[in-house]
Amino acid sequence: MHRRLLANILLVVLPWILAASACDLKKSPGMFTVNFVWPEGVKPSPTLTLYARAVLNWLPDGSQVNDNGEVPLASGTPELTFDGLNYERPYTLTVEIFEKTAQKTQVVYFGKSKEFTLKADKTTIVEVAVPLKPAPGRKNDGTPAPIAPRIAEVRNGVFVTVSNVTIHYHAENAETVSISNEPTFGSGEDFTIGDRTSSGEYSLPWDLNSVLGDTDGQRTVYLKLSNDHAYETDLEAMTVIYDHAAPVVTIDDPKPPQVTNSVSATLLFSCNEDVCVTSQKVVAKRLQIS
Repeated sequence: MHRRLLANILLVVLPWILAASACDLKKSPGMFTVNFVWPEGVKPSPTLTLYARAVLNWLPDGSQVNDNGEVPLASGTPELTFDGLNYERPYTLTVEIFEKTAQKTQVVYFGKSKEFTLKADKTTIVEVAVPLKPAPGRKNDGTPAPIAPRIAEVRNGVFVTVSNVTIHYHAENAETVSISNEPTFGSGEDFTIGDRTSSGEYSLPWDLNSVLGDTDGQRTVYLKLSNDHAYETDLEAMTVIYDHAAPVVTIDDPKPPQVTNSVSATLLFSCNEDVCVTSQKVVAKRLQIS
């Protein structure tokens, strides 16, 4: 049993106006329809305000033609109109259901048709090749599913002492995760998403020093998800401090060293790293001389 939205079905109806030849002028331009229904287990959350748009792709090069704009799903069955099409060209159609804010527009669901051609004076029923599917980084109800990356080797909230670490992350409705130590992904790598761990996350090894060298300091790792249809998420990032070199400790007082016959002494010391608290006093007891 299919779960459907609005009038029991998401029906994309696409009348079109042709650049018709002289012999076709007495015929009506015709129309074509594509029916997309919500698969079992996929149903948009009522908290989302969604819109629909459709793009025709002219084969064989896949050029996009006649993107007709957008219609709100809440307005009823969307009717999307195209013009300037041709009878002889093969097309495919991509429908995108998306939400938008003042900052951005983001695809929530998508579907694709099989190849079809148009005919005058006829309604062409276009078959669906890819049923409506959530985009990467979206749950089946369309709400966001953050990647939420974390590094297993982190200590004290932010520090790591090794460069080769394990990154845990979430990857809803995605086939590929891309990871990089640079936001431009110039040196990034793509990984096929494998099996979930017992925690419900995915994991893979990563080198924090890739393209950066082995010096101590801040490391930021960037991740994004994608699927086999070229949809991808925004970047998510996490920052840690790589600290693998031991701190250099300096005795600040007494200076120069002093001789004492006491069984304890007070030392003032500092070190060369932010993780050290400088100017500490330590009482060393039971000093032995041999």
